[in-house]
Amino acid sequence: MRKNFLVVLLFFLVGCKNVTPSSSFASQISFTSKETFLSEKEIINIKGDEFFTQEEASYYVFVYLDGCMACRDVKLILNHLDFPYPLYYLNFIDITYKKGETHDNIGVSLYEDIDFSIVPHLFLIAEKVIQNEWKGSEKIIAFFHSFL
Repeated sequence: MRKNFLVVLLFFLVGCKNVTPSSSFASQISFTSKETFLSEKEIINIKGDEFFTQEEASYYVFVYLDGCMACRDVKLILNHLDFPYPLYYLNFIDITYKKGETHDNIGVSLYEDIDFSIVPHLFLIAEKVIQNEWKGSEKIIAFFHSFL
């Protein structure tokens, strides 16, 4: 049943559009720092300056924006998947530095150099360096298929 629910939700989300963050979204729907959706998995939010400071050698960071429906839907799915590494959530509002240019983030090791131009956005961090990234709901959902 759970797998069927996730597959249906994944197909639904493929039609969602990526969001370029703007301040008009900032004050809409709010996620609490530790919330659950449909299961008891704890959601751990971090601040932007904590992006590279987690204790684990490898972990994921999911960047979302309050009010972004594609972010909310992807977040629901994230809460049902078992990842090989811990997963942290970063609200776009909590990013203290927003890079103006768009670029590939693989190999970036400084918070100030990260391109946060699209939400939702999923990063894989290993040894304090971005090893992989998935920009937008379609790419994140395609990545999810490897966990089903």
